[in-house]
Amino acid sequence: MNNNNSNNNNNNNNNNNDKTSNNTIEKTTTLNVDYDKGILNLEIGESDILKCISGEIEGIRMIKLRMFHDLVIDKSLSELPFQKFYDCYSSLNNNNLNTKSFLSYLYTNVFQTLSERIKSDFQLICQERQISIRLSELERLLREQPTILNDKRAPPSSIINPEEQIMSQIIDLKMTERERLLKIYQNLLNENKKIKRQETDLEKQKTVLVDQINTKIENIKKIVDLSVSLDS
Repeated sequence: MNNNNSNNNNNNNNNNNDKTSNNTIEKTTTLNVDYDKGILNLEIGESDILKCISGEIEGIRMIKLRMFHDLVIDKSLSELPFQKFYDCYSSLNNNNLNTKSFLSYLYTNVFQTLSERIKSDFQLICQERQISIRLSELERLLREQPTILNDKRAPPSSIINPEEQIMSQIIDLKMTERERLLKIYQNLLNENKKIKRQETDLEKQKTVLVDQINTKIENIKKIVDLSVSLDS
């Protein structure tokens, strides 16, 4: 009887352990991908997502970028099929050589090597310029944005309090109006300077004219005085 109880207890413990282990299974995120269409299909755990965001491992954006680059390279190289390649170099006919077999071997190896070198160089460029880290940083910033009702990321402007947003718009309007008034004020200052210069010029002309009139009056007075003296 005791043995049966102990067995039952062991079974219960095992079941509990199984439940616990099931509960601790890491949640995963599945991404659907079609290579031809450039869609990625990966199953990534939450811990891996955090590593992607932190830049410890390549993130989804980097993987997609590399896949797209590889797809472009493969499609570009496939634009020159073997038949075209053969037509270009079939003149290298040699009696001691099976030209088509040789060109087929050359075509396969050259294009494969070229594809591998281009992809390798692209990977080195991404490493040198830290593209993966930058894309992970972009992913982190996007994930930090709050979500709205349709589960899409809200734009950064929605983070601002509505009252603060209104105040910001009012400040912008005030700044615009201030700039407009400053321009008007500057134009008025320029007009005032222009009027003052004209006024100064008129004053000078007036002074010259008055001096000329006074001179003429003096001359006339002298003539009159001289005439009177002659008459006497």
